[in-house]
Amino acid sequence: MFELLRGFAILSLAQLLGEMLRRVLGIPIPGNVLGFGLLAVALFAGVIKVEAVAGAAKLLLDHLTLLFAPVIVGIVLYKEFFRTQWLPMTSAILVSTAITLVLVGKLVDLYLEGGSRHGASRR
Repeated sequence: MFELLRGFAILSLAQLLGEMLRRVLGIPIPGNVLGFGLLAVALFAGVIKVEAVAGAAKLLLDHLTLLFAPVIVGIVLYKEFFRTQWLPMTSAILVSTAITLVLVGKLVDLYLEGGSRHGASRR
């Protein structure tokens, strides 16, 4: 039981540190993303042992579907809106996904070309 509480405390502290970092530095990245980036660095560096957060992480992952309940309730609550606006919403999702895929592909091409120009192969 203590290990589980310690794991949740570590995960919560990581999220809190990320949020504080975001506010202090004014970084336009969500605090929870920064916090868990810091957690990943601490895990890779060996500062925090994986076993310390494994139990809490497994518990959260096992119950992940419960965390989506508000989204599902929102969809049910606004089902008439979704029924009438499905075409613009689907179009926006498809176009933005296509744009994202093209831009990421172009960035990867630029990255790989940059390495070959400097004589280092990145493949």
